[in-house]
Amino acid sequence: MTMRANAVAYDLGFCSGGSEELNGAAARAPALVPDPIPGRAASRHTSEMLEAQIKRIASALHDDAGQLLALIQIRLAEALGHVPHHGAGSFDEVQALLGQLETQLRRFSHELRPTILDDYGLVSAIEFLAAGFAQRTGVKVVFTSRLEGRLDSAAELTLYRVLQESLTNAGKHARATLVRIRMCSSGERVRCAIQDNGTGFDPGARGKRGLGLLGMRERVEGLGGALEVKSQPGRGTRVVVSLPRSLA
Repeated sequence: MTMRANAVAYDLGFCSGGSEELNGAAARAPALVPDPIPGRAASRHTSEMLEAQIKRIASALHDDAGQLLALIQIRLAEALGHVPHHGAGSFDEVQALLGQLETQLRRFSHELRPTILDDYGLVSAIEFLAAGFAQRTGVKVVFTSRLEGRLDSAAELTLYRVLQESLTNAGKHARATLVRIRMCSSGERVRCAIQDNGTGFDPGARGKRGLGLLGMRERVEGLGGALEVKSQPGRGTRVVVSLPRSLA
């Protein structure tokens, strides 16, 4: 379930320095992800190369795998034409499963390389991402935004990837039941907070989540932004990102 609040119905707070908590504890245990290897230009170049690879994978899922599935469905329909009517019903479930697989592949390809981000902007892309995540995991996602206008395309894609990683962590590792996403403009910067009510973790400990957060920080700092993670075992996790609206 996703919800988008009316822009005049709430105050984000964190845009002006305040904070809102799901459980009142995550903000009391601040911890920064370790500094990445210096070199903003190199980090940005690496991110661009990674996005190019992701785009190729998404295209293969959408086009190649999608066309193959469509061909399988056509051939199956042709084969059913030679099956006695009383036996054709047993293939209904197979056709339904193929349809579900096609839908999932299409969604995965769009989440990997969201064309909706290019066409309709960050808010629409986050709504699409959050809706898919909630449907797959059963985790409630509440998304509120006061963002006005479009950002630099690299900034939009970076925020999308940070949100993607944060949602994955919340669903796969934290066993959260609720994730809140708040986004707004603050002068020439955009700020986004992602907070879950999950199990939390030690940001300084090595592990898959630590590596994922390090990658997010490198991506964000490569664009002149900042990323802060506040968490503690048993106390949920809060990720706050700040990025310039436009990049030089």
